[in-house]
Amino acid sequence: MHDSFTELVIYPDDSTERILALEGAINFRDLGGYQTADGRQTRWGRVYRAASLSRLTDADLAHLASLGVRMVCDLRTHDEISSEPDLTPTGAVYKHMPLKQADGSDSGAGTYRTLLDDLANVEKSMTTSYLSHMVDDNAPLYGELLSLIADVENQPFIFHCTAGKDRTGIGSALLLLALGVPEPTVVADYSLSNLVANVFYESFKTMPLANEVDMDLLVPLMTAPPQRMEAVLQHLKDKYGSVERYLFDAAHITTNTLATLRETLLD
Repeated sequence: MHDSFTELVIYPDDSTERILALEGAINFRDLGGYQTADGRQTRWGRVYRAASLSRLTDADLAHLASLGVRMVCDLRTHDEISSEPDLTPTGAVYKHMPLKQADGSDSGAGTYRTLLDDLANVEKSMTTSYLSHMVDDNAPLYGELLSLIADVENQPFIFHCTAGKDRTGIGSALLLLALGVPEPTVVADYSLSNLVANVFYESFKTMPLANEVDMDLLVPLMTAPPQRMEAVLQHLKDKYGSVERYLFDAAHITTNTLATLRETLLD
């Protein structure tokens, strides 16, 4: 593993237990077992976050079916799923909820190109994308995601994107915050994606782009640095006043949805 990746990992409690080892998917994690500020705990086996599910093996699908998965929510663009559609376990409903792209298209190519055009400031551009594009522009979509998760008929629930760290990372953070998980734990959960950052690094090395640029400049594209999530948390407070105000005013979830999330996902 690239040395800088391990330095970015913060290990929350039960981090090993929450990682599901699948043959055809990476970054697949259970969001259970996290302590809340009021002394409760997120339930195991109710909500999972993941990277792409397009290469699940038969054994993976059988395992997910044994977990009783009822819904799979795919946050990828239309372009992404057209080339690598999800494989879903028997009994699960597939829901496609692509995040609106910064350029208004169904493809992330424009955003990706913008990042590559300013390699000296990739981390700054990534953080800006998190705040203005994902958190602000896609607030209603994340509200819909949380509403779907709150419905016990959809649990156990999986949501994912391609790498399972950016779009999925924001969704996971908002869910954990809604449940009352402290900010340091939210940051730590986000950073666990760095455990598989070497997979993305090796993948980038096989692309023609690797011969044109310094790979170290692309590290922000492959990683989940804690300070990026810390910037998200500060943004929620600075712009919206609090996480709850963001959830109500921007994501448009109801007080009933928030109460149901806590009722169904906390012990």
